[in-house]
Amino acid sequence: MSNMYIPVEGDFYIQEVFTNKFHVYLYLDKVWEFQSIISKEEADKFIKSMQLMHDTKVGRLYYRLSSVALVQEEGDS
Repeated sequence: MSNMYIPVEGDFYIQEVFTNKFHVYLYLDKVWEFQSIISKEEADKFIKSMQLMHDTKVGRLYYRLSSVALVQEEGDS
C-alpha cells in the first residue's frame, strides 16, 4: 500500500458513515462520484475482488480492481 496514492479511472473508495452503512464512490473523469449506500456484508463482498490501495485517518478505504481477482472471477464463470 502506497503513501503516494494517485487515483485512476475506475478506482473506488468506501467509507463507513453510520454503523453498518457505507458510502461508495467511483473515480470518473477526475472526480469522485457517489454511487451507493451499502451494508457491511455488501461492502465485504464488493471489495473481495479489489486491492486496497490506500487508507486514511478518517476511515476512507481506496480500492482498485485486482487483475488477479478478475482472472479468478472469469475462471469461475
